[in-house]
Amino acid sequence: MALGTAAAVDQFRTAFPGKVVTPEVKPKYQGAVTRPWSQTCWTPAAGYVYLSNVQELTEALAIVKKTGSKFAIRKTGHNPNAGFSSADETAIVLDIRQFQSKELTSDGVARAGSGNTWARCIVTRFDLETHPLINVQYTINLYSPDDHVEINKATVAVQKAMEDDPKTGRAVCSVTTQVSQELYEEVYKSWTEVCKTLPAGCVLHYTIQPMGKAGVEAGKDRGENIMGHESIPQCWWVFTCEWPQEGSDDAVAQQAVNKMSETVHSLAREAGLLLDFKCMSFSMASQRVLGSYGAENIKRMQEAAAKYDPEGVFQKLQYGGFLLRNNV
Repeated sequence: MALGTAAAVDQFRTAFPGKVVTPEVKPKYQGAVTRPWSQTCWTPAAGYVYLSNVQELTEALAIVKKTGSKFAIRKTGHNPNAGFSSADETAIVLDIRQFQSKELTSDGVARAGSGNTWARCIVTRFDLETHPLINVQYTINLYSPDDHVEINKATVAVQKAMEDDPKTGRAVCSVTTQVSQELYEEVYKSWTEVCKTLPAGCVLHYTIQPMGKAGVEAGKDRGENIMGHESIPQCWWVFTCEWPQEGSDDAVAQQAVNKMSETVHSLAREAGLLLDFKCMSFSMASQRVLGSYGAENIKRMQEAAAKYDPEGVFQKLQYGGFLLRNNV
């Protein structure tokens, strides 16, 4: 354990008695290590500090700053990148999943703490903008009753599988392109070839996520955003590989998503269809997400960081994530 981290753990124990979990407390520590949704994030940190409110987080960050300890922030999300909400023995994890405050303001705005989930927050009304009625295209899959035996067999198989919840590893990556049937066909061919290289139990799948011009324009109408979207129809590709906990296929899975990312990137670039933007929610840790937002937006983020974090605590001491220090 690094000296700064060891000093931080001691100070956390004093500041937050009963809220610090370290390797000496084996059952609780193992539970903290394996708390993330994806086993790729099950890396043992020097300690886990469970914080309940913003005041405690402020005190915790003061200790981090004073000791120079590396830290990671853990919330309720499902990001599978190791080091984003997890850390190794050189850093501590500040767990803010207990930020579960809920408030309804006098003007009808609900304020929910970052640790809330949909199990704790129940939406009873949505106020929606309306638009002129348009034709909507949809698809319903119907199956012939002549094949009822196989239909029922598949239904039962799904229901039985729902009872089994094996822990899995997960690797993701994202590429953004313009829309092209030829490109989509080439991506499919590449996917089938990569799937052939995977061991049993290792599943590679991809998602075509359309983003229309209207969606980009809606963002601009509401004050723009920091991501620098181009006002053209586009596809946010997501490539995901998942494998069972008992397997040892971490490297193979990562190679699979790397291969898909490199292949689609190359195909789109050659066809003049590649776009810079990378969707943060589905990008692997090595992808330069912030750098894909464009020079002007990078400058805006750097200016904001200089204003609100002039000493660079979140850039220098945060264990991992899509950070300005290495992502532009």
